[in-house]
Amino acid sequence: MTLVIPPEINLYALSKGYWTNLSVEVAPPYLISNESSQAYVNGAVHWIASVKDDGVKYYQSLIVLFETSDEVFCKMELPDGIAGKSELGMSLAAYRKSLLLFYYDQLAAGKDCIIWVMKEYSVSESWVKLFSIDMRGELTNVVSLMENGRLLLVRSDRDLVLYDPEEQRFEDVRYLRIEGMHSYYVTTCMKSLVLLIDADTA
Repeated sequence: MTLVIPPEINLYALSKGYWTNLSVEVAPPYLISNESSQAYVNGAVHWIASVKDDGVKYYQSLIVLFETSDEVFCKMELPDGIAGKSELGMSLAAYRKSLLLFYYDQLAAGKDCIIWVMKEYSVSESWVKLFSIDMRGELTNVVSLMENGRLLLVRSDRDLVLYDPEEQRFEDVRYLRIEGMHSYYVTTCMKSLVLLIDADTA
């Protein structure tokens, strides 16, 4: 017997200071790991998810996104040849106004991380492979692609390092390291004069 637990979705509004419960019908019929990274691009939060196709014994991977303006879930396709791979070997990140995909190819000689970018948002045919990184040795995960073209990575000791793909050179990031959870992401803090408190409740 399979126990199906209905999903529950709650949104917290900073401007109003309270939670809102969305209907179960809004929830997507996909599995999202609690260790899945998230990326905020084009007004939506993106995750790697999986769904079991009818008639097959394995799960198909895809991108699930939540549009914050309309409060609805949608889906996107992964690059060709990756949808049949495990979602546990993928992560997402935001790069400027584009979506990045980090795919860890465990079948390569050692362990390679292949980096893809979606050139045109929501167009699956616009996925372009940027480059790949040899992840053998102390490197475990790629966190983000920086504005200057360098990569932020995590080592096995949880310290952060920067990697320059052109010069193929590593640089330690002093005083910063990853602790605890495996799900983490990098975002850009933007200055704003918009108040978080609703003017009607202030």
